[in-house]
Amino acid sequence: MMGVEKALLIDYEYCLGCSECETACLAAHGSGPEALGIKVTKLGPWKTRDGSWQYDFVPIPTDWCDLCEERTDRGSRPACARRCRYGAITYGTVDELAALFKGKSKMLLFSPKSSDRR
Repeated sequence: MMGVEKALLIDYEYCLGCSECETACLAAHGSGPEALGIKVTKLGPWKTRDGSWQYDFVPIPTDWCDLCEERTDRGSRPACARRCRYGAITYGTVDELAALFKGKSKMLLFSPKSSDRR
């Protein structure tokens, strides 16, 4: 029987670009910046319809992300989800997280393809 698939839900509406998720990943895994499990990318600026300028910050999980398997096996959340103060990164089952998508447009559901950290 297969286990319940876990994932990260990333809500770009709440990301302020603080990069705390990157810092938490580095601290949890002791790896260098070349092996980050998540990377915050800045998009913009661009002019909106009302003439104001907009930026978006997008936390993107990388191929190195294994959802902090060693932490989640002990019942903890991944380091990035635990550290995010603004609610941009949520950890849970795919079904739980998919239910949060309703009415939202700037969200990403991420589940790693394997638990092997390269």
